[in-house]
Amino acid sequence: MDAIRKIEAALAAGPAEHREWELWTSNSWRRIQGVIEPTIQRTDNHPDLHATLETLEYVVAVQPKNIREVLQTFASKEAELVRLRSEMRRFLPLLERVADGPLWDELTAGTGVATINAYRDLTQPPKEPT
Repeated sequence: MDAIRKIEAALAAGPAEHREWELWTSNSWRRIQGVIEPTIQRTDNHPDLHATLETLEYVVAVQPKNIREVLQTFASKEAELVRLRSEMRRFLPLLERVADGPLWDELTAGTGVATINAYRDLTQPPKEPT
């Protein structure tokens, strides 16, 4: 989570010209506008970026607007998970009453939850890595 917060802060604080990137190839100059400037090859005097096309495409693909979209999707899914865990906790008292009886198998069929402890664990937020 700390890495995500660092990325969010960098995206918010970064200069405007670094928020949207485009690969430009006009006039024989390959460059990522506003981020990577071209150079001249000493051997043939041609302009270039010392990078493969795959590298340039990668840099464009991981530009801030795409990372921002991933972070927004992550935040949305995280909020949904919190909501679903809360919803699951509503059923915990009922499931605890039937955990040792035949109704347990019927109520949890197809869920992949074999025990009440497994269900209880699913209702808790994940532990932060140490």
